[in-house]
This record gives sequence, C-alpha cells and structure tokens, in this order.
Amino acid sequence: MRVKGQQGQQGQQRRWAYGLCVGALCISMLAGCGKSQPAEITAHGKPLSHWLAAGQSPPDATARKQAARILGNVGAVDPGIEPALTLATKDKALQVRQEAAAALQKMRKSK
Repeated sequence: MRVKGQQGQQGQQRRWAYGLCVGALCISMLAGCGKSQPAEITAHGKPLSHWLAAGQSPPDATARKQAARILGNVGAVDPGIEPALTLATKDKALQVRQEAAAALQKMRKSK
C-alpha cells in the first residue's frame, strides 16, 4: 500500500526524468542544425589546394605531370581544376601538356 506522499514524490521524479529526456533530445537535435564547414577534398593524402599549386610552381616537370594526373582523377569537384588543367596544356614540357589534355578529356567525358 502506497502512502500519498510517496505517490507525489514518484510522480515528481517521473516528470523530472521526462523533462530531462525531452531537453536532451532537443539539444541533440539542435546540435545537428548548425552549418558545418565542408571538409577540404584531399587526393593522395594532400589537400586539393596543394595539387592546384603544384601544377604551376615546381620547376620539376614530373611534379607538374603528377599534379595534372591527380587533378584529372579528382574531376570537376572544384571550379579551379579545369582552368588549372587548361593552363597546363600550355606547359613547356610535352609530358605535362599530354597529361593535362588527357585529364581534361577524362573530365569532360564524365560530365
């Protein structure tokens, strides 16, 4: 047999627990509503910005060729890739121009 004081106390504990659950649910839902920064795209363990810069700056034609190949494999996920590859088609090294042309062709086929 329950005493009236115990029933009131149990009801109060239930309401408190219910309020706690609702509050936790609201907080967890709101936590997902914020705008998050998209993660920078990486290729071969380096950010895309590295490959965009590597396609223009190194004096080593092999590094520029590698950058063109990797940018072509990444595709048109960044608006700077196609212009960088187009510029690479005018590179002084034949192997870089060829790689850049192949990369552009690959990107255009996938569109």
